Amino acid sequence: MIYLSAQPDEKYFLWQLEIQLLNFRKLSISREHIHVIIGYDPDKGISKDALLFKENEEENALIFFYPDTRKEKKYLSSIRPNILKQHWLEFGYLSESCVFYHDSDIIFSKKIDNLDYLAQTEICYVSDTRDYTGAHTIIENAGIEALKTMAHVVGINVELIIENDKEVGGAQYMLKLVDAGFWDKLESDSEKLYSVIQQINHDKWEREYETHKVSRLNVKIIDPWLSDMWGLLWNLWLIGKKVEVREELHFSWINSTLEEWEKNAILHYTGSPENNTTKIFQKGKYITYAPWYDDFSTISKENCSFPVVNLIIEKRKELDKKRIDFSSVEVLLSCDEINDYILKLYSVQTKYLSKFFKFDSILLFSKSENKLMKLTKNGIEVPIAEYSRTLEKIRLEFPIQYILKKEDLFSLLNDAQFHNQSLCFEEIYAVDLIFMEQFLKVMDDHLFNINVDKFYRYEEEGESHISVINDSFVQDESVKSFFFPLQAYYVPMETL
Repeated sequence: MIYLSAQPDEKYFLWQLEIQLLNFRKLSISREHIHVIIGYDPDKGISKDALLFKENEEENALIFFYPDTRKEKKYLSSIRPNILKQHWLEFGYLSESCVFYHDSDIIFSKKIDNLDYLAQTEICYVSDTRDYTGAHTIIENAGIEALKTMAHVVGINVELIIENDKEVGGAQYMLKLVDAGFWDKLESDSEKLYSVIQQINHDKWEREYETHKVSRLNVKIIDPWLSDMWGLLWNLWLIGKKVEVREELHFSWINSTLEEWEKNAILHYTGSPENNTTKIFQKGKYITYAPWYDDFSTISKENCSFPVVNLIIEKRKELDKKRIDFSSVEVLLSCDEINDYILKLYSVQTKYLSKFFKFDSILLFSKSENKLMKLTKNGIEVPIAEYSRTLEKIRLEFPIQYILKKEDLFSLLNDAQFHNQSLCFEEIYAVDLIFMEQFLKVMDDHLFNINVDKFYRYEEEGESHISVINDSFVQDESVKSFFFPLQAYYVPMETL
């Protein structure tokens, strides 16, 4: 059986795939049985993020890229049947295979029961989604005529849909013997269904507004984003496939209890839990960046957010192992005096520097107080006297208010010609509140580098320096200063 997902080339889906593949690897699902299909904009080409994803994950899955060749692009999800059609044409054996078709936002708590048996039959199996995709939901929200209109798009008899309403499912599918033509028709049908459903909803609102002045938000509608689910299921029935809902494919939601996690093999962590609670993992927060370095201390250990967060933390640990090793380097972040602003900066700098480099320590140095210390995660001050320091350690010192490019830091520490020097910054740019808020999420200077033209030049009295000292710590030592094209980003107090 092939585990297969299809999604657009967007960072939002890539990080989901990363924890999914980690989960699959933990369950010993072999690389040859995992197909990850990614559709890209042919005008832009494959993104750097997607290429890096493939480079990092090619040992864990077979990863394929296809251009988005859709003629109609009103419905975002229609990209999936479009790229699956291309994949089936490229690999004809899929038409004779059992394919477990799933989204990027699922993980397994265990292997699916009776999997070998389910894969060998000719029946297509689905997860139970009758509560929100059953024919009764369409009729209740918009009437039988709406169902007839939707059925006409696919070319299926309404009676067949109603007759099979007890076996309505989707989200996860075990598909048997479907061909490229199936996906081609689904692409067309899902686009048409999306437009038809939107029109049905609009017409219903106009009628209710004319009579009762009902707000659009208060009108019960058919969800157009489910168009591909109806299209896929109804097309299976249309070509004579027997479809069954199986208990083995039941799934939990992100706010389900851990008892449900233990009971069901599949966790689908989609949806927006009520009240936007901090106790539940919200994947929608991470549309433009991955969640690896976010704080999950408020996430409950009593619901299905917990296993998702555990995978994220495990992925973070994997990334940390790939950090550049500068364990012989001690970082001193200097300031005049320690206050709330400096303590916030210290936390930000520690997270940023630790994301890319493995340092011996990152310390806070107050010049006016002649105080050298380290803060724990709980904000406890630890005097430097509790730390030992040998002459073999290199000291990197710079003002805590400046965020440096990681490439510059690497060059300075990796090249001995810069050691025992004090280098001045050529250009300093002040970042604004909007970009600082984004930086706190991504913790990557790349955000600043590509938007540098949006910042103003920061002019400070006197020169600011960064020092790389390769001998013992001397507070008032004199080191040579010379011009070096270094760039830094200044963090104003009002941005934290």
